[in-house]
Amino acid sequence: MDEQLGLGDQDGEDERPIRRTADDGKPQSPEGDREQAEGDDQCEGREHGCGAYSERAHRGWAAHPAPPTRVKFRPTYRALAHRPGPSDSGFHCARLRRAAATTEGVPPGTDSCIISCRPRECSPKLVTTEPILRIEPRTTSRIVTLTTDPALAADRLASGGLVAFPTETVYGLGAHAEIPGAVSRIYAVKGRPREHPVIVHIPTADLLSRYAAVVTDDARRLADACWPGPLTMILPRTGNVPDAVTGGRDTVGLRVPDHPLALRMLEHLDAGVAAPSANPFGRTSPTEARHVVADLGDAVDLVLDGGPCRVGLESTIVDLTGPTPTVLRLGGLDTDVIADILGREVADATGGPSRAPGMMASHYAPVARLRIATVDELQAALAGAPAGTAVLGLPPLDLPDGVVRLEPGVHTPAGYAHDLYALLRAADAQQVEHIVAVPPSGGGIAAVVRDRLSRAAADSTA
Repeated sequence: MDEQLGLGDQDGEDERPIRRTADDGKPQSPEGDREQAEGDDQCEGREHGCGAYSERAHRGWAAHPAPPTRVKFRPTYRALAHRPGPSDSGFHCARLRRAAATTEGVPPGTDSCIISCRPRECSPKLVTTEPILRIEPRTTSRIVTLTTDPALAADRLASGGLVAFPTETVYGLGAHAEIPGAVSRIYAVKGRPREHPVIVHIPTADLLSRYAAVVTDDARRLADACWPGPLTMILPRTGNVPDAVTGGRDTVGLRVPDHPLALRMLEHLDAGVAAPSANPFGRTSPTEARHVVADLGDAVDLVLDGGPCRVGLESTIVDLTGPTPTVLRLGGLDTDVIADILGREVADATGGPSRAPGMMASHYAPVARLRIATVDELQAALAGAPAGTAVLGLPPLDLPDGVVRLEPGVHTPAGYAHDLYALLRAADAQQVEHIVAVPPSGGGIAAVVRDRLSRAAADSTA
């Protein structure tokens, strides 16, 4: 029987013991105090505790009802979960507290939940609409702060901090675009080469002239038709854009993201935010806040949690500095749409030398070795494959026993695109060592998926 590893089930469905932690930080047994913290919300319609979150019943974390000695985490619950290690005896989840927080970085009176777990043995699923969520691994002093308050994120950016934030494409690692020192931290945290430019995100097209020295008619038409949205335009830069953003080039990439929290953060800041994807350079992009936490931890000053990204792949990049608009990177906006808006042919430079973020031959790579096969090549690719090999693709696929299935939640090319990075991360979380990917066929977003898979597999096939 093959094992299916679904997107919402990265830790599988299993039973494990847990222990409850009271507000004083001391573990309690399940037979201990069962009284709810004052003001806590009860998660209605859910029979299991420990952070189970019901989007229908209420907003924010559920109160922590005293759980049974063994709790079954179902993937549909969007609950706190973790992958137990060989010596694991569970994890501690403190109840939601309305009391004044005293920890640095948490304003008094805000809700606070302290989650403690073992590093490397834990893959928490984080869902909150409360202002602050803090995660604190038990064996380290590392603290990560998550928020859903875009004003707080903007304030942190204005003071020179690094903020990971959601867009419709992937999560970005942002710094105020006009603070060179803050932008330089992006490169240090990611391990990104300094010559690789980063995109500047702005709240509206009204800020184009602040960062672009020349705003062409083509740029205006595309901005009017496509922003907010997954389109980045390359234009000549102004003096407001430091070299740290552009890698020393005389152009800058600009876009308006299509995510409500990102837009509110940018509007509050009233300035551009320089941001590549919020992950180590060359690795799989994050599409959820928990991916950022897992990758970058406390190297980020704040994570703005906006839930899963809607598109799941990076923006399309078009260079408007030459006589012919030229697509440098395939992404969330179809190239044909750009041509239709401009009413003329658009050149394709996606197969040439790297001139834009994410266009190196090897990029977006998981830890597992990844190879690509067509449906007809799949059986041969699996012949002699190690036990536990995973297959990524759209069903139906005829797979032998022992093969792990990696299937998107929606069985379409768009569903494949939306779930691609999360599924690659799911395989890494399950310590899968080999992945065979069957790309979707066709144009549009399917072509973008094939581009990302080919770059993710480049090192594995070299």
